[in-house]
Formats: sequence, structure tokens, C-alpha cells
Amino acid sequence: MEGRSQVSPGKAAQHVPASQIAFTGGGFAIIAVTFGLARYSYGLFIPEIGREFALAEETLGLIASASYLGYIGATILSLWLSGIVGPRLLIVTGAVSAAIGMALVAITSSVSLLTVGVVIAGASPGFVFAPISDAVMQAVPAARQNRSWTVINSGNGAGVLIAGIVALGMAGEWRWSWAAFSALAVITVFWTAAVMPSRRIAGDEAPTRLHVGWFFRPEALPLYGLSLLAGGVTTVYWTFATSLMESAGRDGQFGGDGWPFEQLRIIFWSLLGAAGIAGAVSGDLISRFGLKRTLRGTCLAMAASIGLLAAVPGSLPAIAISAIVFGITFILVTGAIGVWSVHTFRRRPSAGFGATFLVFALGALISPAIAGACAVRFGLVSVFAGIMTLSGLMALLKPGTDIRSMSGQ
Repeated sequence: MEGRSQVSPGKAAQHVPASQIAFTGGGFAIIAVTFGLARYSYGLFIPEIGREFALAEETLGLIASASYLGYIGATILSLWLSGIVGPRLLIVTGAVSAAIGMALVAITSSVSLLTVGVVIAGASPGFVFAPISDAVMQAVPAARQNRSWTVINSGNGAGVLIAGIVALGMAGEWRWSWAAFSALAVITVFWTAAVMPSRRIAGDEAPTRLHVGWFFRPEALPLYGLSLLAGGVTTVYWTFATSLMESAGRDGQFGGDGWPFEQLRIIFWSLLGAAGIAGAVSGDLISRFGLKRTLRGTCLAMAASIGLLAAVPGSLPAIAISAIVFGITFILVTGAIGVWSVHTFRRRPSAGFGATFLVFALGALISPAIAGACAVRFGLVSVFAGIMTLSGLMALLKPGTDIRSMSGQ
């Protein structure tokens, strides 16, 4: 979309209204809270949670899968309601859900309450991700929508980075870390309430007119296939990467070059987040190289990052490189899926966007439980080898025509 503008990038940047900056910042913050903190921080603290409650990887994987039930329910609800109530109410609801769920995790004294908290926190991005596409279409001119969307999406990396920094500062006190995350979510409630648009997107069809065939048009099928695989592959990495590193230590393979595992785990997580922020350039990459080439290179690089961690989970350089490459490619692939989805479902972007990431959530729902069960039987290295293969297969899925913007122009 940037290519449509007659103004040079430098001059365009000077004329971005303050309201658009505040909107993009609020979108960045809500993605950081609901995804980077509420959804993915569980994977960071799995070792401590597993030790405190004496839980095996199979049970920890089931809890991770349960969180996606909440995400799917919230996504379905927001997919339907976004055409009725507008983006603001649903986005604020997501921030509230994140705050409540993370507070419950912080105070839990039982596995059942832990699961409830993880599920409520995990539901929060489901309220946000469908309406945020409508919000971008309303609040940002067409020439800046690619960039605004991918900057907002890179908030995921910022949230992961914040989680790592807080965990490092809390010195392993995971309950206090989740309490701090909940406090950040409360701040985001007020921020998003102030900057998000409240009206329905112009030209939306009535939600009752949507039908199954509208969602399952032929050009959407490869998009759904990519989304399903991406949801499964990335969720296994987020959930079990630190467990893979810890298992290398138990097996005597973990050197870490003198770093204690607890510190290295948090540094690994912080690198994931910091690298994810760099994924904000995905909008510019798509505009410059097209969606097909961007997706192909991204999926192959993601496969390489997973394979590297599986091959040498006890090597400090391998851990760092894997975290950096995966962090960047995760944001790139989810940003690309978002652009592809809005292009495919231009008449109802929030509905199509929600359906696409509902499929992503289905992959995320089933993968941790399957991966946990396979880890018990075959080991985590085999699990990561499997998702590396699936990531390579993702590179084969692409749109029929190349896309360079959310509007397809």
C-alpha cells in the first residue's frame, strides 16, 4: 500500500497525525498484553509451574491446549459481534480478560484455579484479533495500513520481551511476575478505551448474512491450511522450547557456557521478544517483495530455527540464534497471514480475519496436547524435528495471485 502514496516515506512519516500514532500505540499495547503476556507467558514459566504443582509435560500440554478453548470461544464471539458493536468494546473486553486471567494465575493455590486463569487469560487475544483489523481499516489511511497493522502485530514480541525482563527482575518469582502482567493489562484497558474506534466498519454486511460458503471459497483454502499449520508449529515452540532446553541439562548435554539454566531461559525468552519487534518490517517486506516470496522465505527460516534448537538444545549460540530467528519469523508469518486474510475477505475483513485466526487457534489447540503426549513417549527432540518438517511444508502454501497490500493493490 505504501507504493500508492505520492509522498516520500520520510515526508509521510512527518505528517502522521497524533491520533494515528496513539491508535497504533494502543494496538501495539493490546497485542503485547493479550498475546505476549496473557497467551505466551505460560510457556516461559512452565518449568516453575511444573515443579510447584508436580505436573508432567503431558498435563502441562493439556493446560496449554485448554487455554486455546477459551481463545476459540472468544474468537467465535468476536467474529459475530464485531459487525454489530464495533471494535472498541471487544478490544477493551480482551484487555479485561487478560487482567483477570493473569491475576488468577498469580494467586492460584491449585491446578484447577491455575487452569481457569490460564484459560481466561488465553481467551483475551480472541476478543482482540478479529476487531483489530476493522480498527486499522477505520483509523488508518489505506497507504499506511500495511505498516500500521504489522507494527501492531509486532506488539507480540514486545510483550514477550517484557515478560522476560519482568521474570529476570523477579528472580524466578513467577506469581509476582503474573501479578505485574495483570497490572499492565489494567493500564491497557484505559488506553484502548480512549483510542479505539467504536463504530462498525463502513460497508459491513449484516452478520446474519454470512454463510458457510462465504468462508470456504476456494482461494481461502490454502490460507486456512497455512494458518492451521502455523498455529500448531508455533504453539509447540512457545510451549516447550524452554522444557527442551531444561531436558538437555538433565541429560548432561547442557553446557550454557557457564550460564545457569534459569538465567539462560529468561534471556532466551527476552531474545524471542526483542527479535519479534523486528517483525514490524513485515508490512514493508510484503509491499516490496510480495506475499509469496515473503512467506516462502519466512517459513523456511522458521524451520531452520526449530531444527537448530532440536539439534543442539544445550548450546548457547544455537539457543540465541534459534530465539532470534524464530522471534522474527513468528511475527512475519502471522503478519503475512493477516494481510492475506484481509485481502481475501475484503467485504467483511473482521469476519474473514477472525475465521482465519480461528483456524490458527485450532492448530494451537490440538498441538500442545499431542506434543506433550509424544514428548513422554519419544522425547522433545523428536517433537521439534516433527514441527520443523511441518514448518518446511508451510512454505508450499501461497496465494494464487501475489499480494502486496491489505487491499490487494
